[in-house]
Amino acid sequence: MTPQNKKRIALFGGTFDPLHIGHMALANIVYYSSPLPLEGVCLVPTIQNPLKKEGESLLSFDFRCQMIKSAISRDRRFFYSRLEEQLPSPHYTYDLLEAFTRRHPDITFVLLIGSDNWLNISKWYRYKELIEQYEILIYPRRGYDINEDTLPSNVYFLKGLPLIEICSTAIREGVKRGEDLRFLIPTPELFPLLRREVR
Repeated sequence: MTPQNKKRIALFGGTFDPLHIGHMALANIVYYSSPLPLEGVCLVPTIQNPLKKEGESLLSFDFRCQMIKSAISRDRRFFYSRLEEQLPSPHYTYDLLEAFTRRHPDITFVLLIGSDNWLNISKWYRYKELIEQYEILIYPRRGYDINEDTLPSNVYFLKGLPLIEICSTAIREGVKRGEDLRFLIPTPELFPLLRREVR
């Protein structure tokens, strides 16, 4: 499926609302544990979260990108992209993968998702083409078990990865209560800004 001379980069999408040490731990573990050799992991913050309830808002896109950029600035294994803000709405994973592939034809992009997302992938836009055209890495989420025997040959379950259960929502709620949670984010120097951003 993948020419041997093409580099692979895993695309790790999320709201990163805010980015926390669990996100970076997962990116690091996947980089070393992937059955597919990876050149790096690219964090792709989303503009919107369709699971947010009406009236709820994300931290600003610029601030979330600032946190990611600061966290990865000294590690060449990790990248980030603001590509989603350049694409028309609504934002679909398939369209994002296609856009990355058009812009970087010399790179093979691999989708990194949780087992919860994999079990609901039949609800995704153009999911059959997504599965047929792209390699997928699945990391475990508690309560969402994967039957590896049913996976297509280009889909890999990262069995045995530790469950990382730090929650962005809990961080935001703690910050609202005035708790000092700076060491739950990979950029503690930005914690004062996070306090101002959280509403």
